[in-house]
Amino acid sequence: MDDQWIEEKGKVPIESYILHVADRIDILINTGVPVLAQKDSIVEKILSYSGTLFHPKVVNAFEIEAHKDIFWLDIDNLSMDSILEQAISNSLKIEMNMDLLEQFAYTISKIIDSRSKFTISHSFGVSAVAFEIAELMNYSEEKKREIRVAGLLHDIGKIAISNEIIEKNGELSAAERTNVQTHAYFTDLILKNIDGLDEIAEWASHHHENHDGSGYPENLTEKNITEEMDILSYADIYTALSEDRPYRHGLSIEEIEYILERQFKNKHGEKVYQIVIENMSIIDAVCKAAIRDGNNRFQIYEEMAQKYMIEK
Repeated sequence: MDDQWIEEKGKVPIESYILHVADRIDILINTGVPVLAQKDSIVEKILSYSGTLFHPKVVNAFEIEAHKDIFWLDIDNLSMDSILEQAISNSLKIEMNMDLLEQFAYTISKIIDSRSKFTISHSFGVSAVAFEIAELMNYSEEKKREIRVAGLLHDIGKIAISNEIIEKNGELSAAERTNVQTHAYFTDLILKNIDGLDEIAEWASHHHENHDGSGYPENLTEKNITEEMDILSYADIYTALSEDRPYRHGLSIEEIEYILERQFKNKHGEKVYQIVIENMSIIDAVCKAAIRDGNNRFQIYEEMAQKYMIEK
């Protein structure tokens, strides 16, 4: 503990200083604004009082933790974890073999993806590409299927994101981008409460982590990012770039290769990157087939819905 601080303030338990900072953080959070959109201003405010109002040692510890998005999301969702634990764990106390797990994951992915025609085949595409990459890397059959399940479930947290943002025709605002980024956190929050999905939940919820620590939700660095996470990351990126979006058409294989090399090569692992680049034609065919399948099914769904409305 800082000697000068002790002399000036007296020998107060460090826990009291921690509670003091925690109390001020709670006061500063505006519940009407997304918590990640205000973290920088809160951090700046707390740091400005280091050594005067707040103990410098506590402020230093806070600054380290405040860098992580998950620190703020946990604060914002203190009750959600216990609610999900009760709602999910008690209702899913069943033994699922891999066949049943894949069917379950596929059903959940359709519920999430069907909220927008621009994402109708996304999770299926990610799972197919991730499975193909794992196969090219000679993973075991069991591990490949687990990675496929992780691909199907990787965006389950998007249930917390509004359709207006998902289907926005144009660039997202800073606040909207922050909102979208929370989906990885909610994916973890949901999946970690389902027994037996520990590794799958970890891979699925960390597909936006970068080796340089700039990803989310936990700002992991290379030493904490597994190869399976990298596979999910590349599968997600490849599928997203291949799909139509409200503001652009799906990109060609040449355009995707250029973007991967310029923007993602150093973020998600050289080993997986090389596998993707060396097998682009195979991966592209798998991805495009999954997207076509999703689009066809969406068209059939729309036609059935229109027919029902006319008959009604």
